[in-house]
Amino acid sequence: MSFIKGLGKFAGQVVGGVVGGSLEVVGELVDSKAIKQVGKGVYQVAATSGEVLGSLTDGVVTTVHGAVTKDGEKVKQGLGDAGNGVVVAATGVGQVIKHTAMGTASVVRQTLSDEPEQAAQQPSNQQPQSPSDK
Repeated sequence: MSFIKGLGKFAGQVVGGVVGGSLEVVGELVDSKAIKQVGKGVYQVAATSGEVLGSLTDGVVTTVHGAVTKDGEKVKQGLGDAGNGVVVAATGVGQVIKHTAMGTASVVRQTLSDEPEQAAQQPSNQQPQSPSDK
């Protein structure tokens, strides 16, 4: 793994840990499985986004390096890495966002209903996964 890709992955995990972890703590304090699930989803989105951005950046840097040094193989490698990053972004992040949005909508809907205590106990039926977990 290149330095840039690793840095993107690390940055995404840090941001996801702070934001998603905070939501998980709130969920724990109010005893809400749904809020904890949203926190996990936020973590996954941030971690995956960092990894994807790191991969895209690495692909662009490799492509530019290949173009400057007139190394056709580097250009192909960089374009391939960037293309793979786009595919991962389109599929993986989209799925995680979808699951997180569905969980958030459920919490909001139940919180605004006549039975907000159900929102605190909302079970989660799916764990978001990062594309690298597949």
